[in-house]
Amino acid sequence: GSPDLASGTVQAWRDSTTITLAPSQGIELKLEMQQSDTAFYEWRSDGEEVYFHRHGEPPNAPKGFPAHSYEKGTAQSDRGSIVAVYDGVHGWFWRNWSTHDVRVTLKTRGTYRVLKVMP
Repeated sequence: GSPDLASGTVQAWRDSTTITLAPSQGIELKLEMQQSDTAFYEWRSDGEEVYFHRHGEPPNAPKGFPAHSYEKGTAQSDRGSIVAVYDGVHGWFWRNWSTHDVRVTLKTRGTYRVLKVMP
């Protein structure tokens, strides 16, 4: 899309995805990246803080493969960049520990093939 001049955004986001998490529900959104690719992101919940884990896995990782952990914690929003440590999928797991639905909006840009919801 084109940059939103009203918000003063310097560079347009390439993708924007909003997911709704029911109480206790977890979901993963990942970027397909090559090693050393850099993606920039910003995400925000519309309410409660959510648990997040930013991590990556190589292609076709076996069950139980230890993911590369970039950062984990609890927050209402976060922004920054991911530099892929290896080819694969890199992104976020969120869990809603509150008692009501929470919407999380993720915006991304940079070098990646595709943004996808993981099964």
